[in-house]
Amino acid sequence: MTKHIQIVVDAEGIALISLDVAGRSVNVFTPEFTRELRTIVDAVTNRSDILGAVVTSGKPAGFMAGADLLDFVNVHDRGLSPRDAAGLVADAAATLRQLERCGKPVAAAINGFALGGGFELCLACHYRVLLDEPKTVVGLPEVTVGLLPAGGGTQRLPRLLGVAKALPLLLSGRHVGGAEALQLGLVDALVSANDLLPTARRWVLAHPGYVQIWDRKGFTIPGGAGALASHANESFGVGMARIRRDTQDNEPAPVAVLASVYEGTLLPIDRGLAIESAYFGQLLAGPVARNLMRTMFIHSGPARRLARRPEGLPKHPVRRLGVLGDGPLATTIAVWAANVGIDVVSLDVANPNVNYQVLRGCDFIVDALIDGLQLKTSIRQLAVEAIGPLESVVWASAVVEQTLTDQAAKWHQPEALIGIHLPTPEGSSKLVELVQHATTSHQTLARAFDFVAQLKKLPIVVNDGPGAYIGRLSRAYIEEGQVMQAEGVMPALIQNAARQAGFLNLPLSNAVRGDSVPPAIVQPSLADVKNRLLYATALESVRCFEAGIVTDPADADLGAVFALGYPKWTGGTLSFIETVSLKGFVDECDRLAGLYGDRFHPSKGLRERATTGQKFYPSI
Repeated sequence: MTKHIQIVVDAEGIALISLDVAGRSVNVFTPEFTRELRTIVDAVTNRSDILGAVVTSGKPAGFMAGADLLDFVNVHDRGLSPRDAAGLVADAAATLRQLERCGKPVAAAINGFALGGGFELCLACHYRVLLDEPKTVVGLPEVTVGLLPAGGGTQRLPRLLGVAKALPLLLSGRHVGGAEALQLGLVDALVSANDLLPTARRWVLAHPGYVQIWDRKGFTIPGGAGALASHANESFGVGMARIRRDTQDNEPAPVAVLASVYEGTLLPIDRGLAIESAYFGQLLAGPVARNLMRTMFIHSGPARRLARRPEGLPKHPVRRLGVLGDGPLATTIAVWAANVGIDVVSLDVANPNVNYQVLRGCDFIVDALIDGLQLKTSIRQLAVEAIGPLESVVWASAVVEQTLTDQAAKWHQPEALIGIHLPTPEGSSKLVELVQHATTSHQTLARAFDFVAQLKKLPIVVNDGPGAYIGRLSRAYIEEGQVMQAEGVMPALIQNAARQAGFLNLPLSNAVRGDSVPPAIVQPSLADVKNRLLYATALESVRCFEAGIVTDPADADLGAVFALGYPKWTGGTLSFIETVSLKGFVDECDRLAGLYGDRFHPSKGLRERATTGQKFYPSI
C-alpha cells in the first residue's frame, strides 16, 4: 500500500503519479518517500501496461520542495565523513536516474513551486509543463544554505541550457518565475490549471519510447563543455573571480558548484553525477553548511512565523501609527510603515508648534527621541495628554541608550512599554530587536510582534539592558576596530580584514586615507586582525547570553547576522564558537588576551562549557 505517492494507470497506458507526502503541508524528500518513489519507478519501468507517465503533486501548496534540512543539519555534528554524507542522498539520486532511463516518456505537470530536489525531479523527467500562476517558481536554491544540488542539478541543467545559462542560476540559487522559466528553457510549456495535465498527457502519448537527450548517442552540451564551452572564460574564470570577491573564500559551496559543472560536463552524465555527489558530501559534512542551514533557514523560518509570539492572543495589526522624532530614525520608521500600507502620523517634536492632538486614534506609538530621559519623559507626557486613555495603545521606544526599566519607572503604564530597536537607521536591516523589560505585558509583546510582521522584518526578542543585545554587539565590534586604530594598526588593514572575514559592515566608518602609521609600528598579521573582530564580538554575545539579555541561541545568532552583519558563513556569534570548537575558541581567547588585553579573557561560564563540552545548541 502506498502512503506518499498514488499511481493510477488509465486505459491508454498513461500512469498518473501523484506526490502527496503524508503529514506534510508540502512535498519533501524523506527516506520513506524515496523508497516509495523507487517502487513506483520500478513499476513504470517494468510493467508492460504502462506506456508512459505524468508526475504531478497532490498538494495544493505546490509541486515539491527539496530535502528536509532537519535531516541534514546535524551531519557535521555527527562526524559523518564526506562519503557517508553523500550516501544520505544516494538512493534518491539513483532513483531519479532510473526514472530518466526508464525507456518510456515521462512528463512533469508542475502545479506550483518546484525547488531544490523537487525541481531536480522535474529535470529527470523528459518534458516539463508549468502552471501559469504568479506564485509559481522553479529553481535550485541549495547554494544559499551552503550545499549544491545533489539530485543531478549541476549536471542536467548545463546539459539542458548550456553552461553559460545554467551557472548563474546554480550560483545564485534564485527562484525563477513562469515566463522567465519558459524563456530560459527550464520548462517546455506554460499553461493554465485546466490545461496542465492534458498538455503533459498529450506529450507522453506523442513520444513513445522517449530517450533523454543527453542519453542519446552523439549528444553534445549546448555551447560546449568545461574549458571548451562558449564563454568558458566568463563562465569559469570570471565566475571564480566573482565568487572569491563575494565570499572572500569563506563559503565553499559556490566553488564546489563551479567545479562540479566544470569537471562533470566534460564526462558522460553518470560520471558527472558521481562528481556532483562527491562535492555534495564534502559540503554537507562541513561546518559552513551546518551554520547556513541552521541560521538562514531552520531558525529564520520560525522567527518570521512569529514562533516566539505569546500564545493564545488574537492578532492585532497596527491601524494607525504615531511616530515621534526629528531625525533619520523616525523617518525610516515612518517610511517602512507607510510602505506596507499603515496609516502614519509623524510628529517633528523639535517644532515648537507641534500639535500632539493629531495622535488621537493611533493604536501604536513609536518614539525615536534621542535626547535625555528627562526630555523624553516630558514629551511623552504631552503626547499622552493629547491621546487620552492608553488602554489600547502600545508605546514603543526605538532608542535603547537608556534602559527600558529606567523609562518605565517614569511611565504610568509600564506594561504597555516595549523597545523596538531598528539597528540601521538607513533602513537596510532585515531584523528588528524587540526589547522587553520586567513588566512588559504579553499583550504588548504580542502586538509588537504583529507590528514587525506588518513591516515584513525578522523579529527577535531580548530582555532589557543598556544597549540591549544588538547595541552591545555593535559597540564591541566597532570599539575593537577603534582600539586597533589607536594602537597604530593601519585603517586599511582593519577594514580589509573585516571584509575578508565576511563582515557585511566595516568597523571604521571614517577610516583615514593613506598610511598614517608611524614607521616604527610593527603591523599585526591579517589573521590576528580578523580574529580580534570575530572574537571580540562573539565574546560580547556570550556575555549577553550569560547575563540573560538574550535567552535563545537562535535569537543571538539571527541578531548577529541580520542586524550587525556578522559573517553569514559562521551562522552567527554562538555558531562561530561551536564552529571553531568551544575549547579552540577559549584557547584563542587566552592567546588574544595575552597579546591585546584582558577584554579577550573568556568568562568562567564559557570556560566551563569548554571543559564539559556543553554546546549552546543541542542536537536538532
